[in-house]
Order: sequence, then C-alpha cells, then structure tokens
Amino acid sequence: MKKCSACLSNSLRNKYEHVSDYLYNVDGDYNYLECNDCGSFSLFNDISETELTKFYENYFTHSDNLNKGKFKYFKDVLIKTLDFFYTFNFTKAIIDKLVVSYSRKYLFIGGSIKYRILDFGCGNGDQLLLLKNKGHMVKGVDFDKKAIKVAIKKGINAKSVSELRTNEEYDIISLLNVIEHLPDPEMTLKMLFNNLSSNGKLMIETPNSRSFLSKRFKKNWRGLECPRHLVVFSNQGLDDLLLRCGFKISSVYRIKSFSFYLNNSNISKMMKFQYKFIHILISPFLLFTPNLRETNFRIYVKCN
Repeated sequence: MKKCSACLSNSLRNKYEHVSDYLYNVDGDYNYLECNDCGSFSLFNDISETELTKFYENYFTHSDNLNKGKFKYFKDVLIKTLDFFYTFNFTKAIIDKLVVSYSRKYLFIGGSIKYRILDFGCGNGDQLLLLKNKGHMVKGVDFDKKAIKVAIKKGINAKSVSELRTNEEYDIISLLNVIEHLPDPEMTLKMLFNNLSSNGKLMIETPNSRSFLSKRFKKNWRGLECPRHLVVFSNQGLDDLLLRCGFKISSVYRIKSFSFYLNNSNISKMMKFQYKFIHILISPFLLFTPNLRETNFRIYVKCN
C-alpha cells in the first residue's frame, strides 16, 4: 500500500487521473493521489530509474540558454541593485518580505563572512555562479550529466550526487525546486543532515499543493509538472518530513511566483487574462496568506 511521502499517512485518495506531460511531451498516462492528512500529492505510478532519466532529456534548467542575451544583462543589474539596498536595514526588511523568485533569499548574503554553500540539484549552475562571484565557496551536485557539464563550463565545482561525501560540511544547503523531483526525499534529507554544519541552514523551495492556482487549475496547474514532480508538498507535509529528518523550521518567505505558475499552466489565454486581473486585486493578501502562495520557501535548521 502506498504511503504519503510527506507525512507517511496511509490515508490517500485519488486526486487526478489520466494526467499527461504538456510541457515536454513525455509519453505516458499518470495518476496522482492526495493525502487526507497533510494534503500533499504523490505520483501513483511506479517510475523506474531509466524512465526517470528520460523525463529530463530536454529539461530547461539543464541548458545554458537562461544565462545569455538581454535577460542576463537585466538580471545582473537587478541583482546588483538589490545587493546595494540590502546593506541598509530599512530596505533589507522590505527585500526579505518581497523576495523575487530568481533572486532567492540566500543570494543576498553579504558582508565579510564567506559561506560554504552546497546547491543540491544545481542544474546549469546559474545560481552558484552568482554566489561564487560574491566570494563564497560553492559546490553543486546534480543527477544529470549534461547539467553538470554545463555548470563546469561556467567554472562551477559541480559533481554527480553520488560523489557527495558525508565528511563534507556546509553552512548553507539549498534545494531550489528539487525536493519534489526526488524518488526518496527522506533518504536525501537524512544524508544532507550530515553535511550541514551545526549552525547551518537548509533552504527549500517547492510548489505548494494547496495554493490558489493549484485549486483552480487542478491537473492543468504548472506546479504539478507531471511526471517529473513525484511529490507536491503542502506546508504541513513539508514540515512533517523535515521534522522526521532532524530539522525544524526557522523562517518562511513568500516567493513571488504567481505569474510564472499562471503563465505556464495548461489553460486558455482568456483564463490567464482573467486570473491576472484577479491577482491584482488579491495581491496584498498574498503576503499574509500562506495557502495562497504558489511556492513554499522555507528555511530549516537542525533540531537541538
């Protein structure tokens, strides 16, 4: 009998049936279950390692296209501007509250302290390159050989996940839109527990199964990303999993990702326009209502 990967509950019900991959057209017909206790979604189908590899043959984070052209120029300018204002206490607080999706909270780490940072699921290494340029000691690991090669070309110390050693210690470990892809997230988190320093921080970003758009668009929601997202966590489910692995929650941040999930959901242009208008009306409430957040961005520390 299948258990919820988040809270280990046996109480599951059918959520979505006959879901297909509209993003990368991977063949297959997939079903998702929902946990009655924590509200997380789990892929019902059993996926082999060979199948899992095929899911990522053309995946967007494994190419170098995101770090080229005009987008890279404006992205660099934005990061430098935010870095400048982050040095002032009054603007630091504002940035913390309104952190944007591609400028993760930990990218603003400044000052004279240089951190040892591990990005688990580093993809093409774009995030680590920004951190490396700030003087931090960075390392990335990934399952995909193509992604590792792209990251190495950028000067990133990137390795296969299997090459990560238990005696390596880091001040910050990040899993940014990664944990939902893992066949065994609990095993991975228990492994990373040993790699995190006693005062270190584990940073996780992942889609929220109970978000506003998840409830509206159901199996057409971008955050489901069938079949690559094996588990889509709720806030409660994610916290339950981390607690089991020896972590406790430290901070919760809002990620401004509503537009991304709206624009990339499998819905008509008219529906996107309608929801963009609704988003303008409800955006002030999104800052204070966790279940309306499309993405969970939570920072964990080791339990005492």
